[in-house]
Amino acid sequence: MNPPTPPTPSPADFFALESRLIDAEVRQSRPELEALLAPGFREIGTSGRLTTRAQVLTSLAAPGQVAFEIENLECLPLGDHAALVTYRATARRTDTGQTSRSARATVWTLTDAGWQAVFHQGSRIAS
Repeated sequence: MNPPTPPTPSPADFFALESRLIDAEVRQSRPELEALLAPGFREIGTSGRLTTRAQVLTSLAAPGQVAFEIENLECLPLGDHAALVTYRATARRTDTGQTSRSARATVWTLTDAGWQAVFHQGSRIAS
């Protein structure tokens, strides 16, 4: 017998997950990031560098340097247990007020621990 199909999360559910993933306080909390990032997590940042989960966890963000705003979030189911979430983000440095925009994509997978990110990419948007 096949296990029951999990309920399909709404865009609001993924908006909440993405908001947590880019929240400055969450980015400073190793336990919270461990809960959000799958063991094999990889990220290609706006710099173009590939980062592993271990690297993300050992280089926790400094307090409150960047605040993000999310817009145009869209979800594409990739089967019953995975989804691609895309959106645009505006990052505002709290110390200088400088802003930058990026297009972002995250692949989320449903694990025994809940929804976890397995891949994330941010690409700068030219101004």
